[in-house]
Amino acid sequence: MNKNQKGFSLIFIIVFIAVVVVAGYFLLAPKKGKYTATPSGNRSSSTIQSSSDLDTAANDLDNTDTSQVDTELNQLSSDTSAF
Repeated sequence: MNKNQKGFSLIFIIVFIAVVVVAGYFLLAPKKGKYTATPSGNRSSSTIQSSSDLDTAANDLDNTDTSQVDTELNQLSSDTSAF
């Protein structure tokens, strides 16, 4: 073996070890800021079979608190900005 081949194998081994360490870190390290979805509000769904059911669904939508949805979206936005 000449001198150039010995140097290349040493660099190859160092790069291989670095790749294994980085891959192991990303696979085994606990995820920072895990997001667990929690249901909010009443999410029951029913089949609409008459116009009164449709009116009830429309009233439920009209009475939905959009500030809660905005708050959840802002939280998701701040969570994703950390990446």
